[in-house]
Amino acid sequence: MNIILAIDVMYFTGLSFLVTVSRTMGFITVSFLRDRKKKTIVDALKQVITVYKGKGHSVLMMNFTEQNQPVHKILGDNEFEAIRESMTEMGIEVNVRAKEEHVPEIKRQHRVIKERARAVIQTLPYRRMPKKMRIALLQNVIFWLNNIPNMGQDQSPRDLVCGEQVLIYKTVCRIPLGAYAQVHDDQSMINNNANDYFNCT
Repeated sequence: MNIILAIDVMYFTGLSFLVTVSRTMGFITVSFLRDRKKKTIVDALKQVITVYKGKGHSVLMMNFTEQNQPVHKILGDNEFEAIRESMTEMGIEVNVRAKEEHVPEIKRQHRVIKERARAVIQTLPYRRMPKKMRIALLQNVIFWLNNIPNMGQDQSPRDLVCGEQVLIYKTVCRIPLGAYAQVHDDQSMINNNANDYFNCT
């Protein structure tokens, strides 16, 4: 199946994320970006394309969008032209949209992702969240968006891309994201150095 990806950089809670969505299946990916350099974005895109290629799909075209803020226009122009060259070497056509145009799929996904993430944040008792937790929050939101079938689909986007997989709800729904959990620490192990003192007679 030939995939057309809509792609954009999303900002959330002070962090940058590369968000992609496939036009036909609605499969969403999110990758944390350390910076906006060409190599970082290209590496993130290669990981996304590897997911599709590993399941027998091929990515032939990408649709990019620019945002209206001046800072984004400057960075967008430089990055997208650099990415176009790198993607062409991989045999992928890149279609950079004009300044006034937006790719509707990716803009809609930005709103949905941020709305779901803010809803989860409102349920948490924390005033501040560390960076790893903010990244895990978006990954959790994407996980559930990919596991719910879109309108008109019999299968979820995750099933379409990765193959049909049954979710074990006792595992994935055990506790909500960010909940306080007391885990069991098995003290009966005797094959590590921590228990040597207690085993001495």
